[in-house]
Amino acid sequence: DKADEVAAQHPGCFLMPSYNHPDVMSGQGTLMLELIEQAGEPLDAVIVPVGGGGMLSGCCLAAKGLRPDIRIFGAEPLGADDAARSLKEGKMLEQTGPKTIADGLRTGLGTLTWPVIRDNVEDILTVTED
Repeated sequence: DKADEVAAQHPGCFLMPSYNHPDVMSGQGTLMLELIEQAGEPLDAVIVPVGGGGMLSGCCLAAKGLRPDIRIFGAEPLGADDAARSLKEGKMLEQTGPKTIADGLRTGLGTLTWPVIRDNVEDILTVTED
């Protein structure tokens, strides 16, 4: 792949995955820190979109670090529901043929994001395209 070729030609350069990396998860978690700070009062629950799980897992770590009792829910399109199916089955399932206009949510869960989601998310809500 062209991106791998370019990275290989530049010492010290590496490709940052879009979701399945600790730095991405940490960075995405900062949005939860900002939300909690700006809310002004304790939040009972949050709903976070999930595709590969970088945002949801980062938000889980940040929210639970500040408020262990906060309820966390994920949300994803019904046509790309691998996270909801995985949570129900208790094991990471592959994304198969996602059908959604939400292109950022078409990817499957990552090996780093899944355990955080499994252990911290109460439920994953699915929504139709309508």
